[in-house]
Amino acid sequence: HFCSYGATRVGNGRLTAQAGQGGSSGTIDPDGVSDFTVSAAAAGDPVGLSFGDATDRITLALRSLEANVSGSGARPAFDATVSLASLALPQATVLDLGLDLSSTGFDIATRTGPVEMSASAASVASPIETLVPFLTGPTALSMKGEVGANTIPIEQASVQNDVWRLYTSPSQRDRTRSSMP
Repeated sequence: HFCSYGATRVGNGRLTAQAGQGGSSGTIDPDGVSDFTVSAAAAGDPVGLSFGDATDRITLALRSLEANVSGSGARPAFDATVSLASLALPQATVLDLGLDLSSTGFDIATRTGPVEMSASAASVASPIETLVPFLTGPTALSMKGEVGANTIPIEQASVQNDVWRLYTSPSQRDRTRSSMP
């Protein structure tokens, strides 16, 4: 439901199917107060979704998704948690992926603002042979940055698994460090 002043309202939307269920409720209002929740969960086996053409296809198996938008004005806070059984990209396949994404104030109109992300995966595999030795064990990623109009400057980030660790920090913004055990 779109209002004349730009708000989106959902009283209580619910979708139930054999594969899973989802729902949403609340309001996103850049001129007022936002309080919106959306969720989806598979009923048993993960729900498969595919995007793109055959050469650039992205396929995921969704277990669950939960997202919230709350706050006043055009820059409300948001947080989202996603659980995927798998994510298949042309360059890699990720298994048992958990992703948390949040912002303390994301501009709805321009889709810009601060973001923090953390992710963990039980395993990552790739058909690119030169990457295979570096994809051993569980992988963890964290990132803090700012989504801009055309860029995403990263203030702080780390990626690590059983073989290597790559990180940047605010005190060494222009230097990237890596270490291998």
